[in-house]
Amino acid sequence: AIKASLLCNMELVDGLINFGLSRESRLARLMPIDMALELLQGPNEKAELIVEFSLSKGSFATSILREMIDFR
Repeated sequence: AIKASLLCNMELVDGLINFGLSRESRLARLMPIDMALELLQGPNEKAELIVEFSLSKGSFATSILREMIDFR
Protein backbone atom coordinates (compact mmCIF):
# COMPACT_ATOMS: atom_id res chain seq x y z
CA ALA A 1 0.00 0.00 0.00
CA ILE A 2 2.84 2.38 0.81
CA LYS A 3 4.64 1.74 -2.48
CA ALA A 4 1.44 2.33 -4.45
CA SER A 5 0.88 5.55 -2.52
CA LEU A 6 4.40 6.74 -3.34
CA LEU A 7 4.02 5.80 -7.00
CA CYS A 8 0.87 7.92 -7.19
CA ASN A 9 2.82 10.88 -5.80
CA MET A 10 6.07 10.69 -7.76
CA GLU A 11 6.10 14.45 -8.28
CA LEU A 12 6.21 14.91 -4.49
CA VAL A 13 8.83 12.17 -4.08
CA ASP A 14 11.04 13.69 -6.79
CA GLY A 15 10.66 17.12 -5.20
CA LEU A 16 11.77 15.82 -1.78
CA ILE A 17 14.77 14.04 -3.32
CA ASN A 18 15.76 17.16 -5.27
CA PHE A 19 15.34 19.25 -2.11
CA GLY A 20 18.08 17.16 -0.49
CA LEU A 21 15.93 14.94 1.72
CA SER A 22 18.24 12.39 3.25
CA ARG A 23 17.25 8.75 3.11
CA GLU A 24 19.32 8.03 6.20
CA SER A 25 17.60 6.99 9.39
CA ARG A 26 18.33 7.99 12.97
CA LEU A 27 19.57 5.70 15.69
CA ALA A 28 16.84 4.05 17.73
CA ARG A 29 18.89 4.48 20.90
CA LEU A 30 20.89 7.53 22.01
CA MET A 31 23.86 7.14 24.32
CA PRO A 32 24.88 10.34 26.11
CA ILE A 33 28.65 10.75 26.47
CA ASP A 34 30.26 12.02 29.69
CA MET A 35 26.94 12.63 31.44
CA ALA A 36 27.15 14.55 34.71
CA LEU A 37 24.36 15.56 37.07
CA GLU A 38 24.59 18.06 39.91
CA LEU A 39 21.79 18.97 42.31
CA LEU A 40 22.09 22.47 43.77
CA GLN A 41 19.97 23.65 46.67
CA GLY A 42 20.77 26.30 49.20
CA PRO A 43 18.79 27.00 52.37
CA ASN A 44 15.31 28.31 51.54
CA GLU A 45 15.90 27.92 47.77
CA LYS A 46 14.29 25.76 45.11
CA ALA A 47 16.44 22.87 43.96
CA GLU A 48 18.18 23.17 40.58
CA LEU A 49 19.43 20.22 38.58
CA ILE A 50 22.41 20.85 36.31
CA VAL A 51 22.66 18.28 33.50
CA GLU A 52 25.68 18.06 31.18
CA PHE A 53 26.35 15.57 28.39
CA SER A 54 27.52 15.27 24.81
CA LEU A 55 25.80 13.52 21.93
CA SER A 56 26.89 12.30 18.55
CA LYS A 57 26.16 14.43 15.49
CA GLY A 58 22.52 14.39 14.46
CA SER A 59 21.23 13.61 17.96
CA PHE A 60 19.02 15.92 19.98
CA ALA A 61 19.41 16.75 23.67
CA THR A 62 15.64 17.20 23.94
CA SER A 63 15.27 13.46 23.24
CA ILE A 64 17.43 12.65 26.27
CA LEU A 65 15.73 15.20 28.51
CA ARG A 66 12.27 13.94 27.51
CA GLU A 67 13.21 10.48 28.80
CA MET A 68 14.71 11.84 32.04
CA ILE A 69 11.93 14.19 33.13
CA ASP A 70 8.33 13.58 34.10
CA PHE A 71 6.56 16.77 32.98
CA ARG A 72 3.30 16.08 34.84
